Amino acid sequence: MVATIVAARESEVIQTHASPDGSWRVDVVAYPCDAEAPSAEQEKVLEQLMLVHQQTGTETVIQSQVLTCGGLGAAGLGGLFWSPDSQIFYFTDAREGVPDGGGGLCWDRPLWTLHVDEGKAEHHADIWARSRSGDQLAVVREEEEIVVEALGAKRISRAPLPPEYEVCQIAWSPEEDAFAYLRTRDPFQPGPWDLICVDGQTGACNVALELQDTAGVSMTWDSPTEIAVWGLQDGERTTRTVDRPCGALEITPSPPSTDIVLLAREDGSLVLHPLSGGPERELLGPGLYDVSGDAFLTPIVSPVRLSPDGVWLLVPTPKDGTWLVSLDGETRRRVSLRRLTATWAPESRRIVFPGEPGPDPEGQESEITVQNVVDGGEPRVLARLPGKAWFPTWSPGCGDPSSNQIAAFSTEAGTAMVWLLDAGSGERRSLGQFIAQATEGAPDMIRWSPDCEEVWISARFGPRAFPLDGGGPRALVSRQRKASPDGTLLAGIERTSDLDATRLIVWRVDSGATVRYDEATFEQAEGVDWTSDGRRVLVQAYTGDGYKLWAVDPAVGEPELVAEQVTFLGTLHNLRQKSTEVAAEHLGIRRLSPPGAPGTWTVHELPCLRLGVRVPEGWRFEIDDVGGPPIATLANFEVVGAQGGASLGDDHIEITFRLLHGRPNEDFSTWLSRTMEMEQHHVTAEIIRVDGRQGARLRPIVSPISEEIRVPLGDRELCIERRPISTTEDAVFEQILNTVTIQE
Repeated sequence: MVATIVAARESEVIQTHASPDGSWRVDVVAYPCDAEAPSAEQEKVLEQLMLVHQQTGTETVIQSQVLTCGGLGAAGLGGLFWSPDSQIFYFTDAREGVPDGGGGLCWDRPLWTLHVDEGKAEHHADIWARSRSGDQLAVVREEEEIVVEALGAKRISRAPLPPEYEVCQIAWSPEEDAFAYLRTRDPFQPGPWDLICVDGQTGACNVALELQDTAGVSMTWDSPTEIAVWGLQDGERTTRTVDRPCGALEITPSPPSTDIVLLAREDGSLVLHPLSGGPERELLGPGLYDVSGDAFLTPIVSPVRLSPDGVWLLVPTPKDGTWLVSLDGETRRRVSLRRLTATWAPESRRIVFPGEPGPDPEGQESEITVQNVVDGGEPRVLARLPGKAWFPTWSPGCGDPSSNQIAAFSTEAGTAMVWLLDAGSGERRSLGQFIAQATEGAPDMIRWSPDCEEVWISARFGPRAFPLDGGGPRALVSRQRKASPDGTLLAGIERTSDLDATRLIVWRVDSGATVRYDEATFEQAEGVDWTSDGRRVLVQAYTGDGYKLWAVDPAVGEPELVAEQVTFLGTLHNLRQKSTEVAAEHLGIRRLSPPGAPGTWTVHELPCLRLGVRVPEGWRFEIDDVGGPPIATLANFEVVGAQGGASLGDDHIEITFRLLHGRPNEDFSTWLSRTMEMEQHHVTAEIIRVDGRQGARLRPIVSPISEEIRVPLGDRELCIERRPISTTEDAVFEQILNTVTIQE
């Protein structure tokens, strides 16, 4: 048919494209329809893409396309652009129109490449975008990855695509350092859509926006810092603006970390593994540290402790007592037949731990024991505490290796007492009481402040500080996010919007710029840690075939497998910081402006919490939704620092708003009765109203320095926590409470 049309009709050149060096020309030639043909539907038109050598005039037919006159759909050959070296010409075979049926949804004009030295054309991509300067392309290749390439096919970076997703649109940033793309599983049905921002040089991917039950999504990127996204939800067109879509962490790729990590292998051995490569060092042989099955809590309840001098490792094993191991592997000996929950003294010789349980677990007293394990000493009972003793914690010394202070707490009938012990004489002194949490907790629920002047406790009704001078307890503001060594970045784990997986998230402390790593997505990530040089975030994740440890460069985002079938116990640097329990740093507290009149306050609507509230001008107001249910915080002070804690005074106030799981189909009296039972009657309850709904003000009977306002909402329960309780801030708290509106 091509030969027949060529022989029967006159051609016309409808496009011409000369190469930058003037050596070549590409013409698009058309053989038009016969205007007098009896049936346009049966009449055909021919278009050809011709490569012409300018010097010799030699013409080569590269591609031909036969079309129906007056046909619908996307068709027609069309030239696009040359590579700067004149070796590749880019064109499309769908110059005009859009596909039948779906129209232009999730469709770009197919991109073809003509290599002039070979005289051949090949299909290059279906979804693609050219940068605004014209020297870069982002193209979807074989539905497996998006590739950034310079014109001329030199690859710059790549970003893998998850299976079962379809890319629908690509847009370059105005500054051309990044591009964004939309993806979905089914573009023709309402469902989930993701907006992904990709660094053009590294390929690092940030999940900038997740939408649910949306159709017909599109975007534009006209501002350097904003992407506008449109879509249909419930039949209505919605618009969203995404600020700083690529996160802008302002970091560059780094070489592998030089840290060493401590791993428990599947065979029960304990090894040191260098992240930069090289052989492992076995510290304990197979079978001694098997934390599989029911023993998985051993590293949490009885953690491995590295001595402050970095020489000795105390290893409580699940079934074979507690071992002392030197890091050079030369010394291994069992120091106790029991699995000890212990902390080190600053001089790296002695440890402290709860003593042998008595014949009656609910007896009147329990022991605190000290032992010089390095020199082979015998256990010595230091003190006896009333009730059950928990987690004795040696003071880090704060520059004094001879520090002889130990903090512990003991519980009786749900009430806990904090104790300060002299490590030499065993003399004890009470620092105050608190209501213990419902669960037994872990050793880090009692910590020393970095200056050794306070003991910090995780308690029911919030954390609190117990000053050594006995002037406590005081409300404690605490930040326990995983901060990079320089304090500029925080790392965490969050669930994806469809709840099918977990992923790494990193954000800047100063600007809040956030990256949700599309590639660093795991079936079930269970924790993160930073290497001591800040070059990698370590992620332990569970898969169907066991635990794996991954290392992620936060500037790149692509996980590197460190080891599989292992339990990660920590880096040597971080283990050394955990020889005893001590907070990372003392946070700074900066008082903000007075609240002003309620009429000047700003209204904040919080759909994620089903409420609205008025906020005094100048006060701190933030929402934390990383790694768990959202929590909104309102305070009259600013926190300076990434992690650690600081005790609050009577002129401070911090209010948090969160939703708890509710108990549907309960009347208020039943709800209140069951709430008091769950609190084991360690609280007082005052019936109040919030936005016309009945609720209760709960205060602990022991040391009431904070309170909760609880309002049942059927399947959810609104919890408003205030700390500290002080007459100085009573009035403003009641004013804020009166502005709360509860959404149906």
